[in-house]
Amino acid sequence: MKAITKVRSDALSIKRSERLISGGKKHHESYKPLLAIASVFLATVLSVPFPVWGQTTGTLTIVADTILTEDHHGNIVIGANGVELDCDGFDVVGSGSGLGILLNNKTNVIVKRCNVSNFFDGFRLQNSDANTLEANTAENNSRFGFFLLFDSDANTLQQNTGRNNGLDGFGLDRNCSDNFLEGNTARDNARAGYTVNFSSSNNTLVENNAENNLGGGFSVASFSENNILRQNTARNNGGNGFGLGVPPRLPANNNILDGNTAKNNDGHGFLISISSGNTFINNRAKNNAADGFFLRNSGGNTLEANKARLNGAFGYRDEFTANTYLDNECKDNLSGGSDPTGLCSPQP
Repeated sequence: MKAITKVRSDALSIKRSERLISGGKKHHESYKPLLAIASVFLATVLSVPFPVWGQTTGTLTIVADTILTEDHHGNIVIGANGVELDCDGFDVVGSGSGLGILLNNKTNVIVKRCNVSNFFDGFRLQNSDANTLEANTAENNSRFGFFLLFDSDANTLQQNTGRNNGLDGFGLDRNCSDNFLEGNTARDNARAGYTVNFSSSNNTLVENNAENNLGGGFSVASFSENNILRQNTARNNGGNGFGLGVPPRLPANNNILDGNTAKNNDGHGFLISISSGNTFINNRAKNNAADGFFLRNSGGNTLEANKARLNGAFGYRDEFTANTYLDNECKDNLSGGSDPTGLCSPQP
């Protein structure tokens, strides 16, 4: 654990030091600087995270390892590299605008166990690399729950929840690459669960869940390439379970979807539009309202060992048929196994 140098929340830092040293009793004005120095000295000697005592308001700037002890009403800015913020399950509550927790041009930061609500974006990382967000919740924000943009690379998001947000639960945008998302949940968002957009490439999404979102579950588009989606689940969403290059967006090429499940979605299980070079292997599409797998204006993709059952249209539908189909299964789809025939077996 790193030694602590200082923790500051604007004008509140002196008052917090009084509470920490004196149990909240009022001291003479001349003692305030001494109290602040003493509290920092104790934290430094003990080499423990600095506790933020009592409910706080305004902008809280984190410059050392910090643990919240009560809810914070206002935003949080990470002001140094290599620090850890542990909210310990307390809430960070906004007034309907601004950014809940912001990392701007920061590296090697850990943020965990924070419940962030009522902001523009719950968590935003911009130009920030190699950070970890773990076991956080972002809900009731007007745009994104978790939003990475502007070359934010090599970050890890694990066991987070984005729900009831005005756009997407999780978004990667504007050249965000080499990020790792595992075990996260996006539900009840007004658009999609997860979006990977605008040249965000080489990201890995593993064992994430998207459910009950008004739009799709997972979307990769706009020249985002070489992403891997493995063993994710999209169910009960208002749009497609998984979409590549879905209009009005631009192509998403050379991605791999392996072992994912699309179930009970109101659109297609898997929709590939104006995209090429993608590989779909061991995925399952079941009981979706439209096709299990639909390739629209797309060629050069490979579908192997996938299963389509009980979908409301075809198991597999391909407008171009300039794609490769190997050992795919189809059963009990309402409109038939495939269009054209021969893309799967057995045909009903």
